[in-house]
Amino acid sequence: MRKITCVLFLVILVLANYAQADRCDHSCQMSLVESYFDKLTVVYRLGSTPADIEALFAELHPSVRYEHIRYGAAFSRDDWQDAFVRNQENDAYQNDSELMIQVSNAIQGDSHIAVAYSYGRVDEHGDWQPDGDQDLMALFTIENGKISRVQEYW
Repeated sequence: MRKITCVLFLVILVLANYAQADRCDHSCQMSLVESYFDKLTVVYRLGSTPADIEALFAELHPSVRYEHIRYGAAFSRDDWQDAFVRNQENDAYQNDSELMIQVSNAIQGDSHIAVAYSYGRVDEHGDWQPDGDQDLMALFTIENGKISRVQEYW
């Protein structure tokens, strides 16, 4: 009986550690969001390539979804990626190499992170200069250490 109890205890410990390893803490969530915005910025720049779109999607969950609440957009991974490719083929991405996306605030939840962000540039004094007068908001869902949903609220 004692051996069975010890084995069960070890199994529970292993399962608990496995479950914790699957969790993405605040630092992990911020890292995923910052990487997403870095890769998105590259796609939006003049001269971006299909490889840049592939790099963006390589880090996303296999079943990622994109939703823009105000505009009623609801894309599956394939539809979303195809939209990027079409935009790129139509020369929609014309931003200069100075364009950046900066997160100004984040609120962490269980498997979610809401962020305020803006597009802009760093000026000659090293100060952030946003393009526009307000932050944008997005809610990211994290699943198995990857972004599985992006919901825009602007």
